[in-house]
Amino acid sequence: MGKSFIVFKDKGFWSHDSTLCVLLYLNVRRLNNGKDRDDWTQSVVKDWTFYYSAGFVGCIPIDLDKKLPDENYKRVIVDSLRTISKNLHQDSNYFPVEELHLNLVGGKGVTWLEVTNDFRNELIRISHMLIDLIEGRLDIDVSSKIDYLREKSISNSATDAQQCICVKRG
Repeated sequence: MGKSFIVFKDKGFWSHDSTLCVLLYLNVRRLNNGKDRDDWTQSVVKDWTFYYSAGFVGCIPIDLDKKLPDENYKRVIVDSLRTISKNLHQDSNYFPVEELHLNLVGGKGVTWLEVTNDFRNELIRISHMLIDLIEGRLDIDVSSKIDYLREKSISNSATDAQQCICVKRG
């Protein structure tokens, strides 16, 4: 899988597509379980479901500027990300691999082989970066050095299964 640039108010960061797809899926899962199913929630769920399941490579357009027009909407997503991060930290079975398959996370033809501790840690780290981005504390943009992106966290090789999540296309 590729990498996508997540942008909000002209700041942002790069993320592995597999990490972003799973975070979008987990946010959709939380929003679907919420009490409020207003038009905004339905729009976010519809769009982010398409984005995590369409099979985009290197260009997942999560549209934060459009999706988070005011503080109330920002708070909903930040609260969701905080809950997801906490649950990932506390529960190694927060989402089983089978759930990713059933919901076509990453697109049709993607096979999730394993979700490892390293990948869970990457999800937590990217969740925190998203929170910082949304709350205006992240001061990097597309031209910034990308030393925060860990190349070892994602692999297409089953031999690296102990260290990373393994994703296979096709």
